[in-house]
Amino acid sequence: MQRITPSQLVFDYKDIRGIAWRTKTTTKGQAFGCLASGFMSLSSHTWMLIFFRALDDVFATHGNSQLDFIIPRITMKGSLELVLPLEPMRYTDALYYLRTFIHIPWRAAGSSPFNPSNYTIHGLKATFLSWSAQIPAIFEEQRRQQGHHRSINQSVRLYSRDDVYPQLQLQQTLIDSIVTDFRPKTPVHRGGQTPAIEPAIRLERYRKDATDFNWKFFFFPRSPEGKRSSSYGSRRLIAMAHSQVQKKDIAWIPWKYRLSQQRLEEIQMARPSKVAKTEPTSLHQLLWDDPPSIDVSNANMGFNGIRTMLELVATAYALVQGCHLGRVKAYNLKFLGLISTRLDADLGLCHVNVLEAQAADRMLWGIIADLTTDKGWNLNDSLHEVTVLRSDMIGLLQPRPKAIQRYHNSDIPTASNAKGRIFTDIFCGFDSPLASAILAAGGQVFRGSTAYKLVTVLAPMAIWSNRQMRCHGRKK
Repeated sequence: MQRITPSQLVFDYKDIRGIAWRTKTTTKGQAFGCLASGFMSLSSHTWMLIFFRALDDVFATHGNSQLDFIIPRITMKGSLELVLPLEPMRYTDALYYLRTFIHIPWRAAGSSPFNPSNYTIHGLKATFLSWSAQIPAIFEEQRRQQGHHRSINQSVRLYSRDDVYPQLQLQQTLIDSIVTDFRPKTPVHRGGQTPAIEPAIRLERYRKDATDFNWKFFFFPRSPEGKRSSSYGSRRLIAMAHSQVQKKDIAWIPWKYRLSQQRLEEIQMARPSKVAKTEPTSLHQLLWDDPPSIDVSNANMGFNGIRTMLELVATAYALVQGCHLGRVKAYNLKFLGLISTRLDADLGLCHVNVLEAQAADRMLWGIIADLTTDKGWNLNDSLHEVTVLRSDMIGLLQPRPKAIQRYHNSDIPTASNAKGRIFTDIFCGFDSPLASAILAAGGQVFRGSTAYKLVTVLAPMAIWSNRQMRCHGRKK
């Protein structure tokens, strides 16, 4: 679990699949799969879903696109706290927490009858395979796939193209057997160790559906029901991606055409279905293809809108086998990370807006198109070149200085009978004698960003100033 890139995980509320980039038996990657529901859950609301929602909040706040582990390190000094910056949990820490929480310390039933020192991290895998060996419906090949052991027939395994399905099938068979009152026998330890004592258990199953959730770090569907319509691109978007891949002419797809199937159907239903007979219809109107689109602007779209645009086109290219989903997801993660990094307010910097992000995405896909068309690269290598090796994305999405708000004369309120205005910036405070004199004469006092701006908008103030100047001249 510690050698997994989070951006390559695929979760559909039934199971989770991924690739471990390094294991004991291989350095080229090992596919794995795990059911989301265990012994108790009968629906989509599972403990795995709760775990990944909590992990999504942690990674969205403290993580980045370069993470290559799943479980972060935590400390237990009075309460559980994250170690920042994030780092993978060590084996010794995981073993400590396993032996601590196996006692179920929050339960007030007294001490457990077993010794926690008999349990290890590797014992979880050994116990799982030991239980599977006692069920006749589970075959040896399934146990080998679950344990990630080498196979004699490597060619059969290579061309099967699915190393995960036997693992999921084994897990489902084991769960169904235990639910139907099957209890595995306690294995006798090799050597002189004391056999582990299994406590008596009683399964209390429940059924609860998962609610919608806006994932901030993981590219998971919001809900199990709407994943096909809201997380997958429309048929038109998929057709555009398919046409580019078949013709080997990769081009940037405008954001206004990146619609999900659900959003496309909503726009089509809002349109009038037929043209009124009283209106003249020309041949140009009949042949003109006006595809549904959305308005992309800074006013009606934010970070979640940009994230949806990138997700839809990533899924579209992956479905038509134009590129690997992990490659385009890495591009999306870096893109989103650059426009969402927290900036200190004292720096005077801000992120790009929606239109600037769209222009940057267009230029980056222009580079990808040049690599695929002129140099003959495939889409996977082009995405990797732009995402990892080149710095164009960092330059296009770098923070920029905030615009300075200036004080213009047109923003100052005026009176209809005003004959003149006096603007004065003073640093002595709002309660200064000059401010009191202006207020007493019928003027108005405004506060500015760097000083207190005293503005008089009535004619008596100008008359009073002229009289003072005349009196001073007579005395002189």
